[in-house]
Amino acid sequence: MPVAYATLADLEARFEERELVQLTDDANTGAIDQARIDQALASASAVVEGYVAATYSLDPDQPVPPLLVDCACDIARFKLYRSTPPEDVTLRQGQAIRFLEAIRKGTMKLDAGVETLAPRAGKVLTDGGFRRFGRDQMEGW
Repeated sequence: MPVAYATLADLEARFEERELVQLTDDANTGAIDQARIDQALASASAVVEGYVAATYSLDPDQPVPPLLVDCACDIARFKLYRSTPPEDVTLRQGQAIRFLEAIRKGTMKLDAGVETLAPRAGKVLTDGGFRRFGRDQMEGW
C-alpha cells in the first residue's frame, strides 16, 4: 500500500483556503474540489516516493516525517497551477525537490524510516601510496 505523504488538511494548514478554492473550483461552487486535490497529492506523493524509496522504506502505519509532508504539499501546490505558477510557488517546489535529492543522496537524514541500502559485495580497494620497491622502481636491476 503506497504511503500518502500529505492530505487536504495538510494543504489547508500551510496555504490559504482561498488559494486552494481558486486553484481547484472549476465549477464555481466556492468550495475546494476534493478530486483535483487528491490528484495533485497523488502526483506529489509519487514524486516523493521516487526519491525517498531509493534510500528509505517507510512504514505506512507510522506518521510521515514532517519534512516529507512539507515537500509533498509544496509539490502538490505547484501541480495545482494550470499555467505558470507565481515565483514563490516555483521556488518552494524547487526547494522541496532539492530536499528530496539530499535525502536520496544521504546528505540529509529523516527522523523516521529504515535505511535500506544493501551492503556491497566484493573487495575494498585503496590507494597504497608510493611504493619504494615496486616493479617500476626496480627496472634495470
